[in-house]
Amino acid sequence: MSEQCILCGSSETNQVSQVRIKDLCLLYHNYLGCDISQEFGAHTEISYCHCRECDLKFFAPSVTGSSKFYEVISSKMGPNYYLSEKSEYAFAGAVLQDCDNVLDVGSGAGHFGRYVKGGFTGLELNPAAVSAARELKVNVRNESIEEHLLQNPGRYSAVTSFQVLEHVASPHAFIQSCLQTIRPGGLAVISVPSEDSYVSLQENALLNMPPHHVSRWTDRCLKNIENFFKIHLEQLEHEELTEVHAASFAGIIARRLVRQRLGCQTTKLIDLSFRSKAVGRIAYWITPFCSRFLANSPIYPRGHSVTAVYRKLR
Repeated sequence: MSEQCILCGSSETNQVSQVRIKDLCLLYHNYLGCDISQEFGAHTEISYCHCRECDLKFFAPSVTGSSKFYEVISSKMGPNYYLSEKSEYAFAGAVLQDCDNVLDVGSGAGHFGRYVKGGFTGLELNPAAVSAARELKVNVRNESIEEHLLQNPGRYSAVTSFQVLEHVASPHAFIQSCLQTIRPGGLAVISVPSEDSYVSLQENALLNMPPHHVSRWTDRCLKNIENFFKIHLEQLEHEELTEVHAASFAGIIARRLVRQRLGCQTTKLIDLSFRSKAVGRIAYWITPFCSRFLANSPIYPRGHSVTAVYRKLR
């Protein structure tokens, strides 16, 4: 039986692969140093699916992380988890320069507020990030978009969401709630990891799988969003590869080169085999050479994120 798409509701989906929860938890344990198996309940496998209708790639069931899980993740990654500067901030700030009242959903400590000329309100569920925002004297509330919408329908001229959509179990409901907070003619700016970039080539990409990320977004899928809501896609902006992601890209190049030499082209979502570990060890030593080539390359690849700008139709 086909899984129903979590964006468009279509049953025109196919299973790309299966992920064993046991393997996923082992990777998380190696990274975080703790057991997260309770996040998956009684599930022993999770499907990675593709919707032929809207082009969304998603995991089913949509197991999203608990607040405890995100506390552990943010503690492990430190300042790299809630970056104070992102390339999409400057882009979005320029797009929204004429907006008088902006809502940022999943705002972290509210760093995007620096780019907003009018009023700014952030929504964030992580108490530590909300506390950090208060210290910075930024208006960030500990509320979900659904809670905030109850008292603020049509209040804002724009709504933004940076690196949030891929985390939510029901992107359709999330987008719908976001759009209901803005006035007709208002703008919605959504930034996600780009499945059309190097991101899709990563093996054992822990943070791009449940319970952290539960969906993956192509340009085609972002374009198709306008088919399900009364909005029009005005712009898609891919960031250039940033310094913080350059090492990951160089590592992917190195692994692919090693795989080609060894004659093992197939890349799995999770590969814990001896061959994969051997590929990783060899790639580790040649990654610095790939980094130097990348730094001097006249052709710079797409970066991690893509930002979509939609206008709410009247």
